[in-house]
Amino acid sequence: MQFEFMIESILYARDAWLKEDGVIWPTMAALHLVPCSADKDYRSKVLFWDNAYEFNLSALKSLAVKEFFSKPKYNHVLRPEDCLSEPCTLLQLDMRTVQIPDLEVRKGDSVLTFNNRWPRDPQTRAWLTIVSFRERQRYER
Repeated sequence: MQFEFMIESILYARDAWLKEDGVIWPTMAALHLVPCSADKDYRSKVLFWDNAYEFNLSALKSLAVKEFFSKPKYNHVLRPEDCLSEPCTLLQLDMRTVQIPDLEVRKGDSVLTFNNRWPRDPQTRAWLTIVSFRERQRYER
């Protein structure tokens, strides 16, 4: 929502037309980030060149690495075991009170902390972005 300018549209509509005692859903929006390992995908698309059909084509591996990391993978299916940590919250918004200037200035005073759940130390090759919406509290009229 933030990068597609949908939040600005929602906030404009809220400020222009929502009555003072009106209700907005969702009341809370959050953006979370999870480091993930895409080892299976990496092995099949990059390490494959070490022994491609029993030929050593490792000279092509640098191009495969460049291609693998050059653009997002939208068709990759992550399994729960691919997640290397619990989600870390990047952004949390109260949709009833947030203002557009709050979205334009992001302070670097928060630190992202990921707690690795596995003893292995795989290279992070993917990031899962989770957007969640929820109702903060039940409203009574």
